[in-house]
Amino acid sequence: MMKIKLSLGKKTIRSIEFQVTTILSNLHDGTIEIRNIRPHRTDIGNYVWITYRTSRDQNLTLSRNFALQRIGDLCDVWLDSPTNQINQITSTDAA
Repeated sequence: MMKIKLSLGKKTIRSIEFQVTTILSNLHDGTIEIRNIRPHRTDIGNYVWITYRTSRDQNLTLSRNFALQRIGDLCDVWLDSPTNQINQITSTDAA
């Protein structure tokens, strides 16, 4: 599967942060701290790989893949399907 870097502007990144934080807060019932946003383009679509921590366990770093559709400077994001080959849920201990 081909992966190509996807460049996003500041307004788009803020839109992603807001939407992803809202989705993850609902999934984890708590405050979310976004650690990293890594956008990438594949032959099947555009995605953002989000690394985050929850207020419940600050020592645990989690990651989720979100599909992305740009609309001008803003975008829509949604939690990617578990059946997608590039979707992975990982957890790593904090360094």
